[in-house]
Amino acid sequence: MKTNYVIGWILLLTSFGMTSLGAYAQESKPGLVLNIGLTNGYNLTSGNSAVKNYYSIGGRINLIFNDKWFVGYTQNGSIVPGNLVENADFEKSRIYEYALSGGRKWNLGSQTYLRGNLNAGISEFKVKTDSGSMWDEDFSDSSTSYLAGAETAIGFKLNKYLAIEAGMYYRRYFKNDQLMIATGDLNSLGVTLSLAGSLGLSK
Repeated sequence: MKTNYVIGWILLLTSFGMTSLGAYAQESKPGLVLNIGLTNGYNLTSGNSAVKNYYSIGGRINLIFNDKWFVGYTQNGSIVPGNLVENADFEKSRIYEYALSGGRKWNLGSQTYLRGNLNAGISEFKVKTDSGSMWDEDFSDSSTSYLAGAETAIGFKLNKYLAIEAGMYYRRYFKNDQLMIATGDLNSLGVTLSLAGSLGLSK
């Protein structure tokens, strides 16, 4: 008798679960979605790097196709008010990154998803060599290098339009003889927290 009772509950719960999954699967999703995100990051450089660990802030804009594949553009910049480089001859320095990105999204459930993408672009290292206000953005010199990176994040949907994401990434920079510091000093592993908004552009 108890066995039949347990089996009955198992069948009932299984039926309920399958019904819920079916309803989620049948939910209409736009074929094209505009996704815009604001990102806060913390960048960890290697122990022997001349560049200190630093915070960054940035944004991204993606087009998502069929709730799976996406392409887009990302931009980030360091927000340390002083100098990123130890024992440097300049007053302050900044790192800015501009990259194209592409990747895939996997829905883990009705509220959660996993995102993975690759980035490729350029990095700009700016310095100010003369004295002046710490917040004066009139940098006197800059140099660029190429970058490539990979990122993964898990997202939780707050509602139909907004989601929060927690992720991590790795960025590697390629040699440029004109760069004012060693290219390898810029390589970093980072963690991010993002707020993303989505808007359907098609049915």
